[in-house]
Amino acid sequence: TYKHLLNFQTLHNKPITFASINLEFYEYYTEYLIKTLKLSTNTVGKHIQIIKLIMNEATERGINTNLSYKGKRFTTVRENSDSIYLTQDEIDQISQLDLSNDLKLDKVRDLFLIGCYTGLRYSDYSVLEPKHFSKGFIEIKQTKTGSNVVIPIHWKVKQIIEKYKNQLPKSISNQKTNEYLKELG
Repeated sequence: TYKHLLNFQTLHNKPITFASINLEFYEYYTEYLIKTLKLSTNTVGKHIQIIKLIMNEATERGINTNLSYKGKRFTTVRENSDSIYLTQDEIDQISQLDLSNDLKLDKVRDLFLIGCYTGLRYSDYSVLEPKHFSKGFIEIKQTKTGSNVVIPIHWKVKQIIEKYKNQLPKSISNQKTNEYLKELG
C-alpha cells in the first residue's frame, strides 16, 4: 500500500497527508489502482482497508482530525471470489500424464508441480535456480513480499530437479503458463 501511495503521489505531484485523504482522493486513488495498475476489486479493497486502518489509528492518537474516510462513500470494496484448488488425486493425475510427445507441456507441468509442492507463487517458482537448492531445502527471497523463505524439498520436487539435472527449464510468461495449464487440464 505504501509503495502504491508513493507512486500515486509522484504521478499527481501532490503530497498525501492525513488532511488530503478525502472522497476526492478516494475516487482518484481507486481509479488509479483499477485502471492504471489493473488490480482486482478485492486487492483495491485491501489497500483502502489499510488506509482506513492507518487513519483510524492516527485519529485515536490525536494526530488526525480529518474524518472523511469514515463517510459511507469511502468504502472498502469487495466481491465474492471462487477458491479454486486441486485435490491431491488431481495433482497426482497431472503428475502421471505421459507428456513425452509434448515437451512444452511437460516443462510447464513440472514447474507447476513445483509450485504445488512448495506453495511458492509463479513469480518465485518460475525463477528457481541451482543456487536456491541447498541441503534438502529451497531458499528464496519472495518477489511479492521480499521475505526470505526456507522450504523443505518434497520428494516429488526432488525428482523434478533431478530430471532437469539441477537446472530447471526456463519458464515462460505467467499468462502462457496459465494457457498451457488449461490445456493440461
